[in-house]
Amino acid sequence: MCPSVSIIMPVFNSASVELSIAGVLIQTYKYFELIIIDDCSNEETVNILLHLSSTDSRISLIRNNKNKGAGICRNIGLRAAKYDFVAFCDSDDVWAQNKLEIQLAAMIKANAPICCTAYVKKHYISHKKSAPIIPPKRITHNDLLKSCSIGMSTSVVNRKITGYFEMPRTRRRQDFGMWLQLTRKGNWALGLDISLVEYSYGNNSVSSNKLMAAYYHWKTVRANSDISLFVMVGYFCSYALNGFKKYLTR
Repeated sequence: MCPSVSIIMPVFNSASVELSIAGVLIQTYKYFELIIIDDCSNEETVNILLHLSSTDSRISLIRNNKNKGAGICRNIGLRAAKYDFVAFCDSDDVWAQNKLEIQLAAMIKANAPICCTAYVKKHYISHKKSAPIIPPKRITHNDLLKSCSIGMSTSVVNRKITGYFEMPRTRRRQDFGMWLQLTRKGNWALGLDISLVEYSYGNNSVSSNKLMAAYYHWKTVRANSDISLFVMVGYFCSYALNGFKKYLTR
């Protein structure tokens, strides 16, 4: 029996949300629901979401009455999700048509609690694409301390293995905090070397500010791991080096 998947997509004033939703709806794997959480977007985005949700029964639209942030939106989606397998897709990223089909087959074969894939970055103005960013084949808690190699929009989680989970209630680096919490419990991630997601970047997001990202990386690790401060310094140096390598792939 084919497992069904709950796909969670937070949305806030996204210019490319139609492309992101289309990338989900055309999946070769057909057993899914798409839960969209609108985080008090502008009228243009809301009208797009209302139209699409009214024309496809696989879409469930949840609307916030005030802006709450992507992490809380994903938690709202996690609570509403019907199925054990949960996938995440941000509203400015686009999936390859066979993403779910490939990932689910690999996860089931390996009995993996979490799965992520390679991805490419695409500049939202120039449309220049990076070389593929490829995750390690097996990612543990210690691996994540050196580099957050699980791309949020590439990820699928099997809650039958991990148990119920939610993201930390913070405005920044919630995804990284969640991966640290899950892997701290002994869960691991299967990394696939095939690129199945196209990430948009360069739109002045928090993740594009390297100093800010480093600061929140430090805070997130301190809050979600039990390593000593001395050991943390060594891991942070690895993080900085890996971040520089990723920058060079643009």
